[in-house]
Amino acid sequence: MVVWARGLLLELGYGEQGLEVPVYCDNQSTIAVVVNNGNTSRVRHMAKHARFVNEYVQGKELDVIYVPSADNLADVFTKALGPAEFERQRSRLNVEDVTEPWKMVETVEAEEDVEMQEVLSFSVQCCWLGVRDFNGRTNKVGG
Repeated sequence: MVVWARGLLLELGYGEQGLEVPVYCDNQSTIAVVVNNGNTSRVRHMAKHARFVNEYVQGKELDVIYVPSADNLADVFTKALGPAEFERQRSRLNVEDVTEPWKMVETVEAEEDVEMQEVLSFSVQCCWLGVRDFNGRTNKVGG
């Protein structure tokens, strides 16, 4: 996917040929397999994929860089994080909480609902005092 996106951006005139695209990974074993061209007996099932990535690493098109798991920004998109960690990662991405304005609207609507309930309550009390029928006569309701 990174290789495809890189090619698309180069075709559109963004970036320069020869610049390495950084790929951040929090798994040191994966980095070792990719850098060593997949030459490990334990990962034969991944050798084909590792060699594919290794071609781009050797060709200086990709640069696989280790990043600690706590600092891996991709986790915010791929893992269920706790509220504190989610807020920390979101702020590192410079993404704002767009629900804040909606919370304010809900508060205003809640206040309007209370006012409407008071009006309806008053209207119901008036109905208990007297209700006019279609002929204009007042009929006592509720006592």
